[in-house]
Amino acid sequence: MSRGSTPNSATPNFQATSTRGRSRRLGIWELVIGSGVVALTLAAPARAQSPYVGASVVADVVRRSGASGDSFVGNGEAVGGALRVGTPLGAQWGVDLEFTRSAEMETVPEVRILADLIVGRFPGTILPAIFPPPDIESRMRLSTLNTTLWWRQDVSGRFDLMYVGGVAFSRTTRQLSVNFGRPVLPAPLGGVISVPSFEQESVAYDAGIIVGLDGRIHMTDHLRLVPGLRLLTVPSGWVVRPAVGLSWEF
Repeated sequence: MSRGSTPNSATPNFQATSTRGRSRRLGIWELVIGSGVVALTLAAPARAQSPYVGASVVADVVRRSGASGDSFVGNGEAVGGALRVGTPLGAQWGVDLEFTRSAEMETVPEVRILADLIVGRFPGTILPAIFPPPDIESRMRLSTLNTTLWWRQDVSGRFDLMYVGGVAFSRTTRQLSVNFGRPVLPAPLGGVISVPSFEQESVAYDAGIIVGLDGRIHMTDHLRLVPGLRLLTVPSGWVVRPAVGLSWEF
């Protein structure tokens, strides 16, 4: 009887050991599956948005401080282009890098200080013809490199808004041309003395704040129509920059 009872007493121990082994293996698989679910949950928002590239047509409206009516201040409007690249860093936010370059803004100020002064004091004099005003032309071009953060707001299934803000690094080139196309003074021994034309170029670098808003219209799974508006600061002024372009999301 003692020999027959030995297997019966060992059987519960074997079953208990097997149950603990299955529980241990089941706990490991639960941990693996749970970790995978958490990873997929965290990765899902990142897959909702992807890195993108885009191109836009922009219009720069430049306004600077200065005397009213002063043509040398640097106010003007110009059309340009922009290239951008960006990537999401979270479910609703990311970073963007954009380079813009506008066309030249041309101004032709009138300089008639000497002629008007002489005519005012000596009516009918011919000195304004001897001292003609020069022809002055000023050209300015603005280029910017914008580094911004954006936050996205879902409006509908095919439209969302992106609020952007950051730093704009600007490069402003100026070219001033002065041309004396007519004689300036009579020569002592006859003829005339002319003043040659000359040009002056300058480059200015600066950094300012940029803020803006983009609308993203989903045209296809990857193509977006992106109208937008930017406001950036420049030395002694600011630039309003409406734009419209296309963006391709990978």
